[in-house]
Amino acid sequence: QGERAVAITDHGTCLKHYEFYKVATANGIKPILGCEFYCGEEDSKEYFHLIVLAKDNTGLKNMYNLMYLAHKNFYRKPRVRYCDLEKHKEGLIVLSACLGSETARAFKAGRIDEAINTMKFFKRTFGEDYYLEIQPNSIALQKDYNLFLERAYKELEIEPVITVDSHYINKDDYEKHDTLLCIQTKKKKTDDDRFKFPSNDFYIKEEHEVRSE
Repeated sequence: QGERAVAITDHGTCLKHYEFYKVATANGIKPILGCEFYCGEEDSKEYFHLIVLAKDNTGLKNMYNLMYLAHKNFYRKPRVRYCDLEKHKEGLIVLSACLGSETARAFKAGRIDEAINTMKFFKRTFGEDYYLEIQPNSIALQKDYNLFLERAYKELEIEPVITVDSHYINKDDYEKHDTLLCIQTKKKKTDDDRFKFPSNDFYIKEEHEVRSE
């Protein structure tokens, strides 16, 4: 697609960083190393998604420190505590993440003040290295949430960033990805209660597609 840089943000792991770095640099693409952390207190069943990117070597070291601590705090998922995030924040860029974020879940539940306070916490902690993440996809809640974020970033003076929630490469990879999800979750495609993506637009979109949405 002619991209000059691309990021990797696997869920709860940095294990693919080295391979990703080698392939990207070999093809003249700037690799941005990151992770979609599971954040939450170690004794709570609830956890939230948060995108963390390393902007320099210090940030990369802090990301790996956080990943180590996350696995020490493993409870259902390798979770990063907010106190550890504050302690190891140097060199990190944070994005507000997808509908699995704390802000989005508060918005979905109608707890708008809580969503705003969460944004304010990350702004206090990371300053200009905290961004509100707007994603173009066909989920109805996502569209409403995007409108909420557009209002919020103007009021709170937090810069927005547009990202694509990509879980497979091409649009026609949807069925293959859905099959892999069934294998992973030990479900059949005919099961009504299984985890699945609601549409086939979670692929790596080109710039013109993102702009059109």
